[in-house]
Amino acid sequence: MTDTYTGQHSETVAAPKGKRKFTRKQIVIASVLGAVIIAPPAAYAAVKIFGFGSFEQAAGTPTALQITGTPTTTKTLAPGQTVGVKGIVKNTNDFPVKITSIVIKKDSETVVPAADAAACKISLVAPASTTTFPEGNGSTPAASPVYNLSTAVTIQPGFSTEIVVPNVVTQDATATKLCGIKADYAVIGEVGSN
Repeated sequence: MTDTYTGQHSETVAAPKGKRKFTRKQIVIASVLGAVIIAPPAAYAAVKIFGFGSFEQAAGTPTALQITGTPTTTKTLAPGQTVGVKGIVKNTNDFPVKITSIVIKKDSETVVPAADAAACKISLVAPASTTTFPEGNGSTPAASPVYNLSTAVTIQPGFSTEIVVPNVVTQDATATKLCGIKADYAVIGEVGSN
């Protein structure tokens, strides 16, 4: 003998003896839930795709730094006073340059006015070191005095900044005239140093 069960629908589904009967609606819901629960998780793997080529860069050639405007002493020379030198430097390279010092071309300093040189008593301060003055602008390499910045200054590509080098020129306390000075110099910069 078979038991019958009537659900919400008028359709009756026969079930074996001792077993519960389900309507089609219940069977569909149970099938959907079962599918959600037992469906294995989808595994997605990345597929790698490659493109090939090469790059090349010739060795860089640094360009000269530009000194713009008119470099001057940090203040007016007066008897018994020591002054520094300042000027605007532009980095024309496409990489940062750290400015560390200046080198004054040997024997290029001239007292202004030249006729008063004996009364002016102007001289360069003893340098931290000497180096060969770089060739350029019609100069001949010669051992020339080097003066260091108090703190190195890094100039970013295409930018300009003022550099100040302290204690470069002195006027003796016994000088009897106010005078000026003119000298040729080069800025010393470094690339890739800390």
